[in-house]
Parts: sequence; C-alpha cells; structure tokens
Amino acid sequence: MARCVLLLLVWALMLTPTHTAQAQASGPDQTMFTRLLRRYVNNDGRVNYVGLARDTDFTGFIIAMGRVDPDKIKGRNERMAFWINMYNAYTMRLITRHSRARSVRDIPTPAGKTPWQLDFIRINGKSYTLDDIEKEILLKEFPDEPRIHFALVCAANSCAKLRREAYRADILDRQLDEQARRFLGDKTLNR
Repeated sequence: MARCVLLLLVWALMLTPTHTAQAQASGPDQTMFTRLLRRYVNNDGRVNYVGLARDTDFTGFIIAMGRVDPDKIKGRNERMAFWINMYNAYTMRLITRHSRARSVRDIPTPAGKTPWQLDFIRINGKSYTLDDIEKEILLKEFPDEPRIHFALVCAANSCAKLRREAYRADILDRQLDEQARRFLGDKTLNR
C-alpha cells in the first residue's frame, strides 16, 4: 500500500507543469530508472525479467517517460542520454511482455519484421520502434558518436551488457567510455 502511495506521489510530481518543463529542458530525471536497474540487473548485466515484469515502478517509469516531450530536451548529452535510456527501457519492456520467448529473436512478429521493428513505443503521443530510436534518432542525430553502439542493449547474448545505472548527461562521456571498454574487453564477445 505504501509503495502504491509513493508511486502515485512520484507520478503527481512528474506531472506538475513547472517540474515537467524544468525536467524536460535538462532532460527528464532518470532516478527511477537507476533504482530499477540496480534492483533487477546484476553485475554481469543480466536482467531479472520476472521480477521486473511484476514491478509497478517499472510500469510507472514507462508511463512517465511516455509523457515527456523529447523536442523540449535541450543539449546534446541530455538528448543522447534520454534516447539511450528509452531504447534500453523499452527493450526491457518488450522482453517483459513476451516472457515465454526463450530469446529476443523468438518474440512473435508480423511477417518480414524483427522484434526491433515492432511498433509498441509511445512517447508524447508519437509512435516508435526500437529501430526508429536507434537508426532514425540516435545514429542520425549523433553520427559522430560511435560509443552509442556499446550503450544500446538489444537483449541478445551478443549485445553489450546493461549498466546498473541510467545514462546521465553530466557523466555521459565517462559512461560511454566505460561501456566501450567493457564490451571490447569481454572475451566472451571478442577475441
């Protein structure tokens, strides 16, 4: 009961006009996402999807991020951090919605589509796929930032490992460096 009341209070704060406008100018607060990542991602980047699927905080985070207007997020690092976090959060959402699939590649899709081309993401009334976020937003808006590839987690074993913290504009450069080193140094992925 107390958890539900706290979640409702967080939602109410996120919806107040001054808080929303201020948060969107510098990028939305990703504190809740960091708490979720620390709760459900282990040190090896593996996710407890069963626990995550049952957590109302995760649903609340997805709902809150769906209300953000990405066009109001100013600043290169703020925008990059927001979209990386959205890609990773919605990948997690995709997996929790298809918990019976043994692999991300086993998620049912219409003919000719991959799970990354499923139209299930809603942010500020606009519809996106994971491919849209990666290829049409991140890679087009930040073509000079190759470390993005190490930050996007597609839930495949061959993919980069998920961090236990959300990406933040103020430490984004350090986070991207750490992700690149972690991926390139992983002997299970690279020889």
